[in-house]
Amino acid sequence: MVKLAVGVFTLSLVSETFRPANSVSIAYYSKPDNIIRSFSLNRMAMNLGFSIGPALGGFLAAISYAFLFYGNAIAALLSATLFFIYFRNRKGNEKKKDELVEEEGNQANLSPYKDVPFMLFSVLSCIFAICFLQLLSTLPLYYRNVYKMTEAEIGIILAFSGLVVFSLEMLVVHIAEKRFTARTIIVAGTVLCAVSFLVLNLAKGIPVLYLSMFIICLAEILAMPFMATVTLQRSSLKKRGAYMGINALSFSVAHIFSPLVGTRVAAQFGFETLWWGTVAALTLASIGFFFVMKNMKLSA
Repeated sequence: MVKLAVGVFTLSLVSETFRPANSVSIAYYSKPDNIIRSFSLNRMAMNLGFSIGPALGGFLAAISYAFLFYGNAIAALLSATLFFIYFRNRKGNEKKKDELVEEEGNQANLSPYKDVPFMLFSVLSCIFAICFLQLLSTLPLYYRNVYKMTEAEIGIILAFSGLVVFSLEMLVVHIAEKRFTARTIIVAGTVLCAVSFLVLNLAKGIPVLYLSMFIICLAEILAMPFMATVTLQRSSLKKRGAYMGINALSFSVAHIFSPLVGTRVAAQFGFETLWWGTVAALTLASIGFFFVMKNMKLSA
């Protein structure tokens, strides 16, 4: 048990360290006009892995758990090797001198903890993530307990979500960034997330579950890439890692509290109450995003 705990701790430590570094590297290697699409492409790759991973993992585990762990280790080592070979001599897209001078005069040394609008934005992002991540905790329980679905049927719905994001993210983001501001898109994504849980209380049936999942996928596509982009636009080059760390922290906190809060509310008050509460929280978050982002200096 101790070995398992140490292994989980080490894995969590590495993965949480990787997230802000990954975000900063995306910004560093992307052209300014392509940053949003770069984040979307990164998320699309993650969702493809989310769709393939469980099936491949289940296949390996059916043979032997040793194959599963060795397979993960080999995949991680291969990924690190390819990344090192491809990027070791590759230069990033540096900012122009006039942009750097402007940053120096604005908030080059401003800590994200002292950036009040950004911290409020991060709190709202955490609230959004706590609600959204019911997708991975209480929604499967809802499918099983209320609709009596089997593990295979639940797996199909979750795989459907990964397929939707993989298929539509780049297209939707490309259209949205050309026509709307980041504030409008994030508010719309938050409202759509609220709608996805609202329909669970307003109608019943398996098609409703797929409709809800489709809407929550659209919410994810709209909100999450632009949340990362807003964080980048708010930060200076010197403080970019710190800002992305706060962004990653807000989602890490959500990963902890989302299943805890969701399962507690569902157990004591029922799923219907949980969905109403989630809708209320997301509605308040959307209003918060609308006003907080008014005070943030964003390029779009």
